[in-house]
Amino acid sequence: MTQPEPDPMLVSPALQAWKAFARLGNDLFVLLDARGLVRWVNPAFARVTGWRAELAVGRSLDGLIAAQVDEDRPWA
Repeated sequence: MTQPEPDPMLVSPALQAWKAFARLGNDLFVLLDARGLVRWVNPAFARVTGWRAELAVGRSLDGLIAAQVDEDRPWA
């Protein structure tokens, strides 16, 4: 069985450059799906918030923020 061709937007040079910038930058980046669920966070997000990517992915951003406020984290 043949694998489907990847969406050109997912492998475009512009997107690849954005991904590198987001991975290496100090700004927080969070990629959400249409339902508002986290699909990806960059390493800076994990450093600042304490949420490891594998724990943040699949949760709502509102839920992550609420959890931080409950813990009285200074960034929230």
